[in-house]
This record gives sequence, C-alpha cells and structure tokens, in this order.
Amino acid sequence: MSFRRATESTADNILSTSSKFIQLAQYREDDAAKQIAFTPGQLDVTGLGLDDNSRFALVVEILLRARLLSTAFKGVGDSAPRWREEVAALESLAQDLSNVPDTAFEGSVWEQKAKEPIDRIRKAVGERAKKLGYGLSSEPGRVPASKGFIVPISTTPASGTVRLIMELQFRKEQMKGTAPPAMSWTTVLGAQATLMGRYRFWVTWPDGKASEGMIEVDSATPLTFSPGS
Repeated sequence: MSFRRATESTADNILSTSSKFIQLAQYREDDAAKQIAFTPGQLDVTGLGLDDNSRFALVVEILLRARLLSTAFKGVGDSAPRWREEVAALESLAQDLSNVPDTAFEGSVWEQKAKEPIDRIRKAVGERAKKLGYGLSSEPGRVPASKGFIVPISTTPASGTVRLIMELQFRKEQMKGTAPPAMSWTTVLGAQATLMGRYRFWVTWPDGKASEGMIEVDSATPLTFSPGS
C-alpha cells in the first residue's frame, strides 16, 4: 500500500467512526446574537495516536484538519472567508509531505507549515467579525494531551493471551507490507494495563480460538475478550 493511500485510509477511518478524541470543526454566524463561533476542530493527538512525531502521523493530522474544516464550512458557502483556499492549501501540504523521504523529514518545520493555513482562516474570520460588528468566540485546534487509564483486562475463557498495538502503528506497518502476526504487538502481562486511544487487539487461546478487532479506550472501563468478539 502506498504512503498516500495509507494516510488517506487512516484519516477516513478515524472520521467514519465515533471518537471521543475528536471535536468537529464549527463555523456559525448568529445574526440575532451578533456573534460568530469558530473552531477548527479539536484533536486529542494522544488519544488518536498522532503524537509520535512521525511523518505518517503528521500527514494524517493534516488530512483530518482539511476534512473537518471542509465539512464545517460547506454549509455556509462563501460567507465564511478563505476556507476553500486554506483547505486546498492543507491538502496540497499533505501531498507534498507524502513525497518527502523520512530521512529528510523535519517535524517542527512541517508542523509550522500545517499551522499556517488554520491561522490564516482564524485571521480572516476575525476580520469578518470586525467588519460585521460581531463578537467572536474561538477555540484551539489541539486539546491537552490525555493521560492513560489503568484498565482491567481479562479473557473468557481465562487462558487467553491478549496482544495490543496502537491503530496508527498497525496501519504504518500494514503500509510497509508487514503481516499482522509479525507486527510489533505488546502482550498484556497481568490483569491490567495503562491504555489510551485506539488499538487493534489480537487474542488467542490454547485451543486455537482467536479474537481480533479494534477498540477505543477513553475510560477505565474493564475490557473482557472472548473468542470471536
């Protein structure tokens, strides 16, 4: 799977499933209250697994930003300033970064480039609010990093072996052609683990039964795995 296809697929998957680690982007003009509300969408990068400072993670984050903004602004058309140009700028940036070798990737430089289109939208929205004589409420695009939860883990029957891998890491290794059994799974030792975010799980039992899938951990709710679950 190509790098670009893998990052596109990862971003689409994140947006297609309900996640508490994302707050959708919003742009709303309230003429009665004379107020504009704008947020570019909030991403908990720890919960989404986008905090590993990799090129893959940053491209996924940029694609998420572009999709969130596009969805928020489409309903208001061109009354919201500059959104089409800046969404296009984000998409172009994702394409450019997809073509950069990992050996030449400078994270801080590209993070700043990814911030600039959103900053320009904020500025344009602020200018529109001033022109209309409206108030403006705005929120940041990243929420503080979340801390992990101590999650009780068990299997039914009790003899199962639980293996976990962050969803983003799974997709990165899948892109490189690594077969799932050979991926960098973490075997859970003991009755609990500190977790936060989206994981692929692979659980096996001595009789050959197995269970696999994806989970999102956003609380300390116990996890119990059973064959076929």
